[in-house]
Amino acid sequence: MLAIIRPAAKDVEKTNNISHMDLVYDDDAIDFISRYCKVDLAKADYYRRNIVKYNKEIIAEVNKLLSKDLQKKLERVTYQANSISSELDSSFPNRLMSALKRRKTDDVSEISDSLEKLDKVRRLYSKVGILGDVNKNDIELFKNDTKKEDNKTVLNMVSLYIEDSNEELKPYEKLYEKLELFLRLVNSRLRHKKMKACRERGFRIISTVKKTNVDDNSIPVHKLSSGEQHEIILFYKLIFIHDNGSLVLIDEPELSLHISWQNKFIDDIKSIISLKNLSIIIATHSPDIIGNHWTLTQELLGVEE
Repeated sequence: MLAIIRPAAKDVEKTNNISHMDLVYDDDAIDFISRYCKVDLAKADYYRRNIVKYNKEIIAEVNKLLSKDLQKKLERVTYQANSISSELDSSFPNRLMSALKRRKTDDVSEISDSLEKLDKVRRLYSKVGILGDVNKNDIELFKNDTKKEDNKTVLNMVSLYIEDSNEELKPYEKLYEKLELFLRLVNSRLRHKKMKACRERGFRIISTVKKTNVDDNSIPVHKLSSGEQHEIILFYKLIFIHDNGSLVLIDEPELSLHISWQNKFIDDIKSIISLKNLSIIIATHSPDIIGNHWTLTQELLGVEE
């Protein structure tokens, strides 16, 4: 469910002087800092009272915490996949013997198709940073050799390999859906740089401008614009933090956003809703945020004097 609330025209001028941080991110930032950094209440209140002064520092800190949160999520699913792999490895000989005793062996073309599907999934997971690089030549050689093979033992071994590999990839499925959407939305807003996920660091920003004599093209999060940082926080929280079915209120998302980002904002939110089944209410003054979605809007007339 998505609803957009817009103020009556006579009320717009009254709110134009509200700062972005005071309006949207003060409690969000304090909540993240106090929960993840164990900041005492007195210091949290100090941050709150000086929120405009420490705008950039706090938003950058929140992004670091989100990156660490993603790193933990990647570590968790990797541990689950490794556990499944260990269990399957220990039972492989017995399962192979059972397969050899069966009369039926998968057709060579079926095995080749299954290898192709497995390779496709691995490449998708590798692209978002869940898995390491996948060597195309390895799987192609494997497929070509399998097509020429008519030995029942070899074909059964390959079939078991495919089954085990698919089982090992299952822990990554839900995380992949979220991570793919998150990276797609964030990267659609970045220019001359790209966000990547990695198991060692969570996510990092890479310059796409080719540099010579530079080993690491990483860009620190605090070097991003305020709009870029805010979008990362918003999308991460909607996709990874909020529970499915939650009701989320977003107040004036147009602040700090480029007009082109405002134009695509509702479509991006709808893609998140379709994944997370969220109910979202947006308060906005911007017709660019609304775009072609006026049927979703409800005008607030305010209290009659």
